[in-house]
Amino acid sequence: MPLSSPMSTAPYATVLDFWFAQREQGELNVDSRMNCWFGQDNEFDDELSRRFSGLVEQALTDDLDDWADQPVGRLALILLLEQFPRHIHRDARNAYRGDKKALRLCEQGVSRDAYRRLSPVQQLFFFMPLQRSESLKIQQTSVKIFQALTDRAGETLRDTFQTVAQFAELRRDIIAEFGRFPHRNSLLGRVNTGAEDGFLNL
Repeated sequence: MPLSSPMSTAPYATVLDFWFAQREQGELNVDSRMNCWFGQDNEFDDELSRRFSGLVEQALTDDLDDWADQPVGRLALILLLEQFPRHIHRDARNAYRGDKKALRLCEQGVSRDAYRRLSPVQQLFFFMPLQRSESLKIQQTSVKIFQALTDRAGETLRDTFQTVAQFAELRRDIIAEFGRFPHRNSLLGRVNTGAEDGFLNL
């Protein structure tokens, strides 16, 4: 489904419209959205929190599980569980609350080929829970998937997708070395090892 497809009648439409800026976002200016998605844009975070905190809580408590019956609805749920909390609860423990459920939705969607009906940019976020996992096996799968997405991306998106694929490799390497993401330790009440202290102080 292309980014510009209207979904105004679907219950999850507001989530996708906001995240992808569907009324104004096209392949040629996806890069302009990258700072909102992966950087720190306080205005974006504040609007997201104001408009979607309630839906995030509903997603966490399984109230929106029927959305997963449709590929775009499953994507919206993954966004609510894995992306939105990182903006609402930036640098806080609750940023990770939805990761396990988002990963489960992603893996179930893969087994049902749900992702094949999504656009390349939508697929990027459908698979993002793989990059957040602290499992080396999942991280290895993530690298393969994001490289495959890059290989399939059109010329205008290839550099952007390559950047995301490089982050997949970096995260895999961190998990291979430490078995977890050291930057989460303090938020999750985990004690750093000496090696992790050295890594975080680089």
